[in-house]
Amino acid sequence: MFFWIQLLTIMALQGLVLAAFSTLTYRLIVKQRGMSTCYLFGFGFVIPMCLLLPRHLIAAFDIRNKVLKFMMSGILPTTTMFHCSEAMYGFCPPFVEASPASYAIYSASAMELKYDPKTGKPMKATTKEKLQRIGKFGIYVVVLGGYLSVVAPFNYMPFEGPGADVSGFMKLFSAGQLLNNLAAGVVFQLYLTTCCEGLLAATCALGGVQANEVMHNPIFTSNSPSDFWGRKWNSVVHGVLKRGAFKPVRKYFSKYVAAAVAFGASGIFHEVILTSVFYVHDHEREPNGECDPSKCWSPNYGGNLAFFIWNTVLICMEYTIGGW
Repeated sequence: MFFWIQLLTIMALQGLVLAAFSTLTYRLIVKQRGMSTCYLFGFGFVIPMCLLLPRHLIAAFDIRNKVLKFMMSGILPTTTMFHCSEAMYGFCPPFVEASPASYAIYSASAMELKYDPKTGKPMKATTKEKLQRIGKFGIYVVVLGGYLSVVAPFNYMPFEGPGADVSGFMKLFSAGQLLNNLAAGVVFQLYLTTCCEGLLAATCALGGVQANEVMHNPIFTSNSPSDFWGRKWNSVVHGVLKRGAFKPVRKYFSKYVAAAVAFGASGIFHEVILTSVFYVHDHEREPNGECDPSKCWSPNYGGNLAFFIWNTVLICMEYTIGGW
């Protein structure tokens, strides 16, 4: 329970800061779109701040839980960075630029709100919808806990890996390796879905407004790469990448180039998130400057970028030959 209190506190504080900060963004970017001030403020201040500030905040608030580090560095900083880009190039969603207050609500929310097409305001949540959201979140907490209790004792690799007689590239295609990859993917999907359901429940129950679904069981329901990334996996990040990276580039270049830029941007910000999640600040170290190896573990950087570049290839292949 304390974890969820910390999580909601972090998201609420970030939201309040961004709501206040959005007044500057509204005046210097939205209202001066196309002018030099707009690009100087966006590329020179907002985007660098989103990339660099989370590490300093993690140290200042002595955040040690890696999930909290991820939520602190990977949600609102990411959406803010691409909100800035979409504002510079004129691809914000309808209604959010109607007033400074509307833009503040949009900027402060970690979830994508539903807007009434008649009034242009966020749609109110009924008591029934609030209870449904809370209930769905509770179900995912139980499911996640149950799944972890099964795979965690096996170090998240419940299936026997490739034998000694399998070597090189073929190890990647052994049945055990593929099943362990699936088991690990389900862990990540459940973690992300549960955290998003918690934020959706908070948005609905505490904020009193409706928000769009984020995860749609992508591992088991997608029928193509574009279906996975475009409709099933993390609709919040998909939305900001589409409006903040794909559409600005597509305005001048082909959809292949725009897809490459969008996936490349996704790979880069995932690498940046890793630097924050595994950042070991002074509070986590011993007085002599050393720290437990389990806390100081450093990931291999570059894998996320390579993964998203590979998905660019898959999407471009689907564009080209998917209809054959």
